[in-house]
Amino acid sequence: QRFKEFGLLTIAPPATLLAALILLYAIDTKSITLENITYSFAGAYIASTITAAIFFKREFNEFSASRFRSYRDCAQSIISYGLKAHLANVLSVLNYRLNYYIILALGGSSNLGLFAVTASLCEALWMLSSAAGTIVFPLVAANKDSGESTKISLQVARWVFYLTSIATVILLIAASSDILISLFSEKFSPISTALYVLSPGIISLSFARVLANDIAGRG
Repeated sequence: QRFKEFGLLTIAPPATLLAALILLYAIDTKSITLENITYSFAGAYIASTITAAIFFKREFNEFSASRFRSYRDCAQSIISYGLKAHLANVLSVLNYRLNYYIILALGGSSNLGLFAVTASLCEALWMLSSAAGTIVFPLVAANKDSGESTKISLQVARWVFYLTSIATVILLIAASSDILISLFSEKFSPISTALYVLSPGIISLSFARVLANDIAGRG
């Protein structure tokens, strides 16, 4: 449960990428090209990998034959579970992105742009439930008391539900006013209707996403 290290490794790639883009913009606005962005993106994840290697070396400083065998057995279990979890993540992403192709085929690129902005705003509201689920997963996995784990997960899910509901209401108020129009222009005014349609799912799934990590943590 190294949340501090995990948070640092999670923040490192986008923070490094942002710093690189700011540096490129400060040097010359014309230097922000696809090639330089690609190099910056790759460099950000290389920096994150190096940081992870430093943490790993610090944690597992001394190796012995018996410890190596235990690490190897543990790694096999981690890889086996990780492949299944990653497959679920891939299917989830494909499920989300399949809508883009359907809307592009049926509604054209203009409607796709409206949907893309709406989906980005909705996914931003899920950041809280994603962060909470990341914390709930190892807590439940390490806790042998099933009753206590259930209590923790429900308490976290309840607070996530409340906060996501408040954030969704604030977003809907902004969508009803001229705030979003001032940010995206008049052409994006239809996204307010889409947000109203998607808001019940945003709120309900925020609760479910925390409980899904609770179930995953129980194995």
